[in-house]
Amino acid sequence: MSELTPKYTIWEGLNVAIHLGMRALEEIRALARIPGPAGRDGVSADQISMDYDGERTYTFKYAGEVRGSFKMPVVIDRGVWQEGTFERGDGVTWGGHYWIAKQDTTDKPEIVQGGGPWRLAVKRGRDGKDFDPKDPPKRGPIKVG
Repeated sequence: MSELTPKYTIWEGLNVAIHLGMRALEEIRALARIPGPAGRDGVSADQISMDYDGERTYTFKYAGEVRGSFKMPVVIDRGVWQEGTFERGDGVTWGGHYWIAKQDTTDKPEIVQGGGPWRLAVKRGRDGKDFDPKDPPKRGPIKVG
């Protein structure tokens, strides 16, 4: 199975999906205005709809009946890892790192020899050793522009 490699931001992906869905509905509605063969009813644009589940899935319906659906390949941040089921593309933090699920899983995120269901996306940074909150570093004004 290939790894998820984001090429676009989540907003670019959602924008494309919404525009493609809207364009598809426009084309279907345009076809609905073309009369069908004699003796048959045409497709009514009022009978066509598209539902969005609020996360990844778009579902197309005709006359209330599901005719097809697709999932957007986007990462959804699920916060700090807790026991449960995660879908491919879910992102969680665990152990100071950020992980993305490569497949549906209930496993805890960790580096597993030979792969595993999680991919380390962002590694934890180093803790500051010389910082004292009572004595912050003295710096001059910052110039912008």
